[in-house]
Amino acid sequence: MTGVKSRALLNIQLHGDPSAWSVESGQHARVTFWWHDVPLGHCLLDRAELPIEGVAVGMLAAVATAGAVGYWTTRAGFQVAADMDPVSAPIATSPTRPTALPKPAEIRTKLDESLRHTPAATPSLTVVVCTRERPVALTQCIIALNNSTAPPDAIIVVDNAPASGAARDVVSRFPHVVYVVEPRAGLSHARNTGMDAATTELVAFTDDDVEVTPSWTARIRQIMSAEGCDALTGLVLPAQLSTEAQLRFEEGAGGFGRGYRPVEYHSADVVASRYGFPVWQIGAGANMALRRAVFERVGPFDTRLGAGAAGCSEDSEWWYRLLAQGGTVRYDPRAVVLHHHRSQWKELSAQKKAYMEGHVAALIIQWRRHGHFGNIRRLFSTMPRFFVRRAVYRMAFGGNGMRSTWWAEVRGSLRGLRWFIAGGAS
Repeated sequence: MTGVKSRALLNIQLHGDPSAWSVESGQHARVTFWWHDVPLGHCLLDRAELPIEGVAVGMLAAVATAGAVGYWTTRAGFQVAADMDPVSAPIATSPTRPTALPKPAEIRTKLDESLRHTPAATPSLTVVVCTRERPVALTQCIIALNNSTAPPDAIIVVDNAPASGAARDVVSRFPHVVYVVEPRAGLSHARNTGMDAATTELVAFTDDDVEVTPSWTARIRQIMSAEGCDALTGLVLPAQLSTEAQLRFEEGAGGFGRGYRPVEYHSADVVASRYGFPVWQIGAGANMALRRAVFERVGPFDTRLGAGAAGCSEDSEWWYRLLAQGGTVRYDPRAVVLHHHRSQWKELSAQKKAYMEGHVAALIIQWRRHGHFGNIRRLFSTMPRFFVRRAVYRMAFGGNGMRSTWWAEVRGSLRGLRWFIAGGAS
């Protein structure tokens, strides 16, 4: 990533004609490969590698989408020959011998069958958007929801501790959107208020800096009906990578993306984790849905956590609580949203600081609430080693040419500990 401070975001549809696949000359690029409305993988290309087209694009796509195509066609991982496009005779691998997959035409048929966009007619759905003084972003978010192929039964905007009437003015332009004020600052308060206002079977959450894809609501209904999970998270792709801070968050810190294959989490995952189950890897609160009946059983989001309180992690702590009580959470990349990352370095540093403060606070809350000592091991063993390794790496290699949020994260962790010492977890 040395010298790369922005990337163009490009999309290629693999169900189309391979001869039309191309990436033109220009700036550094991130190319995402899709099968209709479902992303299957991505690759990063530097300016010097462009342009590329046809077979060369197919070779890149073959590697980038191998895991996802393998999952959706065989429910197993596989490898592909480097000179084949992602739907041309890949080879499934096993510990003992390779097994040939069906012919390309059959693979395309299997992808269509597995990823078919089924009608979403059954469970009722409310989308809750929590916002605070970002009217432009909120407008974009509502417009994207209005463009849904299967619109939700209700959209609720929760204006959290507003300092002006900006959000109310935005919502007034959309008569079908419900406007609710939550005067207590904190994302957990806002989300709980949204849940109280919702009456549907399913409730999905997104943020005002997110643009949902047209099929997002339909996919939520489809997945939660078919899979029977208690809660769902989905894939979060970057909406733009036009600044160094956005690129650092997405490529240096991993962003919000959690891969292109579904994963289901169960209570055994939490119980068996010696160093605290990494529940934040399940997904992001900017793209989650849950059953209202399950929420009533598990309890509200912890108001000691979340933006406006002790950093963040109110979503992951709730998932942890759900799993600890025997529930299931599914991550499924068919439910896709686009997130506008913080564009300025100062904003990113503040965000990372809040993340670590909330993470530390959540570890302590999870330990006290469930008695899982792995959370304390992570706090006092895993995390210090993590920070030391990063510090040594930066001293040795200069951080790969990019600025670091290391000190902001350390300060956030210390704030989380101070929050605990001051009685925040009691």
